[in-house]
Amino acid sequence: MPLWMTAKSITPLYVLCALYGLISPSFISLNPVIVAGHFSTDVMASVMGMTNLFGGLGVLAGNLAQGAIFEKYDRRETFTNTIIFSGVFILLAGIVTLFMRVHVQRQRSDRRIFQRI
Repeated sequence: MPLWMTAKSITPLYVLCALYGLISPSFISLNPVIVAGHFSTDVMASVMGMTNLFGGLGVLAGNLAQGAIFEKYDRRETFTNTIIFSGVFILLAGIVTLFMRVHVQRQRSDRRIFQRI
């Protein structure tokens, strides 16, 4: 977010695009792997459908909201409010992902402890 907001030339935007391009595909490609690792095969299709449904709703609502923010608050001159909106939700997604990772690691360690007993 700071890199995008303070960009005065095209070079920082290229760096931002490269970083985002390296990181963001993992969210799409890891979804089936995570679902397959945590759910049985008889409910896997339903769970994949639900994750794609909520992801699609987020993409749809996010793009519409960004357009409305850009029209109303940025007045088609700057992108400051749109950048803040995007950055906050990307940050929230990262925090939720971190909490999920910690939760899964705790479950795995609990299973190992119970298997030893």
